[in-house]
Amino acid sequence: MVNKYLEKTGFKRPGVSCHGLRHTFATLALHNGAKVEYVRDEMGHRLMDTTMTYVRLLSRRQNSAAAFIGAGLRFDETENISPNEST
Repeated sequence: MVNKYLEKTGFKRPGVSCHGLRHTFATLALHNGAKVEYVRDEMGHRLMDTTMTYVRLLSRRQNSAAAFIGAGLRFDETENISPNEST
């Protein structure tokens, strides 16, 4: 049924599926501060360890070297730093 609606709305493409949407829900909910117990219940997981998969995934992403590099590249555009100043 989900695939039918995805196709009808033009969102169906490789990787976009009911299963993919469930992963997105869990990942975004946890990333934005939802309690693991809430996500477990909403996902219908019997075992907490199944839901903890998403917690571990987020932790790996947030603690990856790439995440730290990306965060370091962000800057406040209101700051005016002359090209001759060293950081």
